[in-house]
Amino acid sequence: GYLADGALLGGSIRLSRQAALQAIASRIAEPLGISIERAALGIITLVNLNMVSGIRRVSVERGYDPRQFALIGAGGAAGMHVIRLAEEIGSQVVLIPKVASGLCAFGQILSDIRYDQLTTLPMRLDDQHVDLALLNRTLARLREQGLENLRQDGFSNGNRVDTQYHLEIRYLGQIHECSVELASNELDPAGLGALREAFHSRHKALFSYSEPQSPIELVNLECSVIARLQHPPMPEMPIPEQQVPATPREQRSMLFDEAGGWQPTPVYQGEQLQAGQTLTGPCVIEEATTNIVVPPGWQATLAPSACYRLTPAD
Repeated sequence: GYLADGALLGGSIRLSRQAALQAIASRIAEPLGISIERAALGIITLVNLNMVSGIRRVSVERGYDPRQFALIGAGGAAGMHVIRLAEEIGSQVVLIPKVASGLCAFGQILSDIRYDQLTTLPMRLDDQHVDLALLNRTLARLREQGLENLRQDGFSNGNRVDTQYHLEIRYLGQIHECSVELASNELDPAGLGALREAFHSRHKALFSYSEPQSPIELVNLECSVIARLQHPPMPEMPIPEQQVPATPREQRSMLFDEAGGWQPTPVYQGEQLQAGQTLTGPCVIEEATTNIVVPPGWQATLAPSACYRLTPAD
């Protein structure tokens, strides 16, 4: 029920509710001896769990707690899944831009130009074995390679260019490395000590322990040079002085979980919503290129930035 029967997918393929029912019935529900509703919910659950696994790989497995972050929905179908993903990972804020279906292209025009240079440089980082001169020469060489790439792209000294360094470090003999940021263009003895402390802290954040007495070794050096571009101004939607309640375009029967059963659910047109308006789930917001499903227990507020902010309902 999240998509309208007869809606155009990508402007060219007309959706058919009846065809979807027949496909799920013949290929999944009947072979498994379950209802069509249970089969459909099972499909969505499996898809969501696959996406949750991907989120955990880039958050929990890297030492970040997803409960401390907002979850951003990118892609035309994200709005129909993203809140269930947030519930699984514990995120309390979900952001869905009106341009979610074209977010990659939108991000491209806002992105700076960046070159990453990487080289391997095995080296012990304790005071007796480290070769600071070689390390600093390598950092300078990587930075110059990146700057040369920018010059070939037409950037000059007048452009603002930032440099970032990351060192992949591990305990001596360890298999996996931790990436640690270097805050300056070169290392001196004091900076080397700070780098070791940063590695121990990062290792503890990732793996819950550190070994400050154990020797550490450098594996790879990475240098990123970033040309900062002038970004286009971001449009803002005006907030009306007097808010009027949003009016749904229609109601459709929708299924949010097996226990709740089918329930009549209001459907709103995104182009008719005003900045500052809040909609309480269950409801669906239909945008030109995406649908946003707000399940029971959640609410959606349209921000002036043309981005929906979804949070658990009060």
